[in-house]
Amino acid sequence: MQWTFDHVHLIASDVDRAAEFYVRMFGAAVVNRGLVSGQPQVWLDIGGTLLIVRPRRPTDELAEGKNTRLDHFGLRVESLERAAAELKAKGAKFTVEPTAFNPTTKIAFLEGPDGVRIELLERSGAVGSATATAPVGI
Repeated sequence: MQWTFDHVHLIASDVDRAAEFYVRMFGAAVVNRGLVSGQPQVWLDIGGTLLIVRPRRPTDELAEGKNTRLDHFGLRVESLERAAAELKAKGAKFTVEPTAFNPTTKIAFLEGPDGVRIELLERSGAVGSATATAPVGI
């Protein structure tokens, strides 16, 4: 069996506002827009990954006060410092400033719509090539 990653669903309180955030911050391309079960949904492409943004449905089994079960998603960048500076200039709110996670990886976290955490990663080695303890708060 061959497995291929297809998409991530994000639940947003305001679908259009959330989609605009990903377009403005990361240059996401809107690949489709429409109604699913009578509710708006936006399909976005970020570097070949499909993000599907939709509102909460009455049938969603989510914990009270949480908009998603997703802890975070990560976007790889060539230069974390340059990416962070560009995003801050656009008004991004960072919850973890750029930091060395291990000898081959630098990370940072910013806050997306509805509390979605977005990790930025700059990797200089193979994924999983070094072991490290995560900094406190990540």
